[in-house]
Amino acid sequence: MRGIELQKFWLRALVVLLGGYLALDKGFAYLGAGPVYVGEIVLGLGVMAVLVGGGIKLIKDQAVVWIWGLLAVDGLICTLPYLKQYGILSLRDATLWGYGLYALMTAICLLHCGWVVKAVKLYGRLLPAVLMWLPAGYLLQRVLGEAIPNIPGTNERLIQLKPGDTAVHLAGAAAFMALGLHQVLRPKMGGFQRLMRDWWWWIIWSVGVVMAASANRGGMLSIFAAAGVVMALRPRSAGHWGKAAALVLMGICVAIFIDLKIEMNRREVSAQQLISNVTSIFEKSNRGDLDDTKQWRLNWWNEIIDYTFGGKYFWTGKGYGVNLALDDGFLGGEKGAPLRSPHSAHMTILARSGVPGLVLWALLQLTFAAGMLHGNWRARKAGQEWWARVDAWVLAYWIAFNVNASFDVYLEGPQAGIWFWSWIGFGMAVLAAQKWDLKHQKIERRKEVEVARREMEMVGS
Repeated sequence: MRGIELQKFWLRALVVLLGGYLALDKGFAYLGAGPVYVGEIVLGLGVMAVLVGGGIKLIKDQAVVWIWGLLAVDGLICTLPYLKQYGILSLRDATLWGYGLYALMTAICLLHCGWVVKAVKLYGRLLPAVLMWLPAGYLLQRVLGEAIPNIPGTNERLIQLKPGDTAVHLAGAAAFMALGLHQVLRPKMGGFQRLMRDWWWWIIWSVGVVMAASANRGGMLSIFAAAGVVMALRPRSAGHWGKAAALVLMGICVAIFIDLKIEMNRREVSAQQLISNVTSIFEKSNRGDLDDTKQWRLNWWNEIIDYTFGGKYFWTGKGYGVNLALDDGFLGGEKGAPLRSPHSAHMTILARSGVPGLVLWALLQLTFAAGMLHGNWRARKAGQEWWARVDAWVLAYWIAFNVNASFDVYLEGPQAGIWFWSWIGFGMAVLAAQKWDLKHQKIERRKEVEVARREMEMVGS
């Protein structure tokens, strides 16, 4: 198999992998034989595809690549000394930065195969299935509970959709629709037909949002953050978000009026729960469980800040491998379940890599965001409206990942970590392809100007 064909094969495998994580979440992550699961298998194939197919030079000028390289070096410094003591646990914890290889491989293969635009169109084709499955799968999981079969050889259920994870993907889907990117693949139709189709998808989306947001505050904030990005970068699309907001608001009002409550696997989905989640973010709520959860997180995060910024773990943190919950004295968490990391990827980086690691992590995120913002501005200036919308979509999805990662053990697992880093790689590929397109556009304009000048000279002579 030629290198370019191997990279195309890997991209298809990546689509299957990401689709599996989106549809089954943690359940899909356990496919394989530990410690080598499906995420590690695809990672190995990706490394092989890049080594055989080449194309590394396509991303060598992007700052995110070099910053991740520094983050990886720092991560190795904080991982290698603990390998003998903690073994495979050190490697599993280190995937928080190690899965950054997915960003490099995704960018290289998309650019080398010329599949950046194809990737956007593929998402548009799969969007209806995503919108229909997320609320249906979440409801199915809550209703069936333990009746869902386990993955062979494990005690893990096949479907394990977390509300926060679901909300992030709903945020990305909504941004795609609000920016009008889904209309690229549409057949020509009248305005009324187009309006009705929009309303149908927004209704399905709203159902999923109510389910996910009533169960998870971080996921709810992810949707708000993505909406803010879309509204800021494309104000004319506010009308699309208006449809969604109207549907959600009407649904909540009806649910409050009839006092609708649905018990799904010992978790309540209701309008009152959704309102409690919102109010508990800003002030003390009337639900003790929400306030206890918030205070528990804050206490642990303050402890991490104390022993890094003001303690002996400033430079290298506690390393990758140690169970932070046990070592920090915060065993149990929200429901008494054992944890390994605090409910924040950013705090996990600080605790395990120290202040230098957190600085590099923040620098990488800010550099990526700045690149997408600059790409959006550059596309608008050049009249590349489609690219501007794609830049805004990438940024909206990215911020949804980051917001949810700030309140949950999220990027530490492959089902979110691989999605997150692959999305970083997709954004890098978008910026490079957009830049090449702009360069080609300028060359064509120069040719047109030169032809016009020669024609004028011929007329004058």
